[in-house]
Amino acid sequence: MRAAVLFVFAGLTACSDTGELILPLSTAMGGADGGSVRVGDPCTPDLEQSPTFSAFGLNETWVESSTGAPSGSAVCLAYHFQGRISCPYGQGLGDARSPQCATSDGALVTGPAEDPAGAPVLPQCLDRRADAVVVWSCRCANAQGKTDDGATYCPCPSHLACVPTGNGVESADDSSHGGSYCVPLTATFNAKTACAAQCDPATHPCG
Repeated sequence: MRAAVLFVFAGLTACSDTGELILPLSTAMGGADGGSVRVGDPCTPDLEQSPTFSAFGLNETWVESSTGAPSGSAVCLAYHFQGRISCPYGQGLGDARSPQCATSDGALVTGPAEDPAGAPVLPQCLDRRADAVVVWSCRCANAQGKTDDGATYCPCPSHLACVPTGNGVESADDSSHGGSYCVPLTATFNAKTACAAQCDPATHPCG
């Protein structure tokens, strides 16, 4: 089981210059290899398995962790990612060009139950494809950008930066999700320039 919390973008800072970082998982998480993950590798949030989940939003950062996992443990981070991982072209209501999105077990994406009309899913952004911005990560600093409060934090590998995500939101199992997380250097987000083009089977193939 995972806990999930939502953050808003705050900025970018530097982090420790190390090699690769491999973290064990306290409980099983989807897509993990042998109970451990490499920070910076692609991951798939459990939300993707729900047909009533529409899609991730470009202006959001989403974190999923093992329930009860301590600070500094591995999390699946969707960093300003738009759409669904398994559906690069999205789906439009009544749009014959867009096949309906589905979960990995074949369930068609319907969106929230309270929306009988179904849910449109935006295509992925060309500059923010899932394998680049939905990755295994870990908490590298607290909400103040510090690591001296007695909690455990991880050092970001050299190809990742420690990115502050704001003050965070308390969850039922862990109130320490707020703070900074390791994010690939190539995933830096600029709201003014991000997603200038989206995946399109005719003009911008993203198979």
